[in-house]
Amino acid sequence: MRICKSQCELRLSHCDLHIRIAIVQVRIAIVDYRIAIVQVRIAIVEVRVAIVQAPKKDKAPPPSSKPAKSGGGKQKKKKWSKGKQKEKVNNMVLFDQATYDKLLAEAPKYKLITPSILFDRLRINGSLARKAIRELMARGSIRLVSAHSSQQIYTRATNT
Repeated sequence: MRICKSQCELRLSHCDLHIRIAIVQVRIAIVDYRIAIVQVRIAIVEVRVAIVQAPKKDKAPPPSSKPAKSGGGKQKKKKWSKGKQKEKVNNMVLFDQATYDKLLAEAPKYKLITPSILFDRLRINGSLARKAIRELMARGSIRLVSAHSSQQIYTRATNT
């Protein structure tokens, strides 16, 4: 048995740590020609901890243009906003008499008629706006300007 002393040091930011250990015993057992078991027994001989105070800064802070705060205290923690939430629209899914009369009176006078315009102005949902446009087309109150698979554009019917 051979005693082997070693020392390791660790330096942290404001702290010196010295540890001295001694290896007491090393046992090696060969199980196979490829496998060996190693057991190491160590003893901690000495531990020293020294806390070093951080150097003080002698610099004065530069004068700021902001006025000094009155009273020192903890700053308030930032509160995260939930974001702007869009107000849910409550559009009609069936015509009531007043809305139907408004559709027949005002919609044929619009220069541009699309389902989204009826949706916004009459507060009806999209499928009801498309049905209303089909009915106005059947009555001859409006005419088709351009049709695409996702957007149809209509205008008022003129006598020319």
